[in-house]
Amino acid sequence: EVLSEDEIAAGGAWQRRTPHAVINILRAEQLEAAEGKRVTGRLYARNILTLAGKEENHPEVTFEKLASDLKQEQQMQDIK
Repeated sequence: EVLSEDEIAAGGAWQRRTPHAVINILRAEQLEAAEGKRVTGRLYARNILTLAGKEENHPEVTFEKLASDLKQEQQMQDIK
């Protein structure tokens, strides 16, 4: 499936957005195993397809759903 440049840019922006930073601490042998298995380009592309609602395993995720959830989250913050 081919995405537009806007969809790709939006997917990249959503991947970098997080309300809570997470740090994973790995032992040296765990890091070596993880580095050997990771295919960054494919992972990044799959994440963008998922965020665009184009990934068959997660069709419920879309940019519109993410934007709606973000707006709801912001409104909840305004109430506090």
